[in-house]
Amino acid sequence: MVSSVTYFGIISLCLILNAFGSPLKCDRPTTAVKPPITNYARDGPEGRVTCIKAVIKFEHLGKGESTTSASRKYVASMGSAWAIHPTTFRNMSDDAGHLIGNVLGGPRDSYNLIPQNSNCNRGAWRAVESEVKHKIENNKNVSVTFVVQPIYDGDNKRPIALEFEWKADDGTSRRDKIPNPLPPKSCT
Repeated sequence: MVSSVTYFGIISLCLILNAFGSPLKCDRPTTAVKPPITNYARDGPEGRVTCIKAVIKFEHLGKGESTTSASRKYVASMGSAWAIHPTTFRNMSDDAGHLIGNVLGGPRDSYNLIPQNSNCNRGAWRAVESEVKHKIENNKNVSVTFVVQPIYDGDNKRPIALEFEWKADDGTSRRDKIPNPLPPKSCT
């Protein structure tokens, strides 16, 4: 007979291993995407993005598309948040955040944009993008497969976090999750 302590220890270990044990997937065949994007999925024809995958090479770096007023308006329609900073009275709003950053070749198409806390987009998420960019810049022959899965609360179209995994063909990788709190909260 297995004791309850052993049982809960086994369950806990399984949950921990499953949390980051299997790779993130985004393998549904997709048409009409711009390189370096290879796949994405939505929960409905024009629904929120549930995953996106890109294979990023040196030739893609710096060739992405910046947001426009039209793309920012689209993201605002998804439930973008805004607030006024209590001491500086500056607008602390969501950015039209790229899932695959324009510095990595990401397009401004709707399948690659989400409402993202500006502190996170310009802080922790930019650091992830820079990490991938530097990985490729340091070895122009390496490619990086980058998968991002937005995490949503219920039916909301604004994600509460971004889970991501990148794997370089030199064997290095990283998997993590970055929160996407409502502004003006920071991204920690």
